[in-house]
Amino acid sequence: MQGTLNEIDIRSILQLIELGQRTG
Repeated sequence: MQGTLNEIDIRSILQLIELGQRTG
């Protein structure tokens, strides 16, 4: 279960970075 949570965290962070780059 921890691995799944970690995967979601990484995906969320990557999405946030992508959004920030698009806005920037």
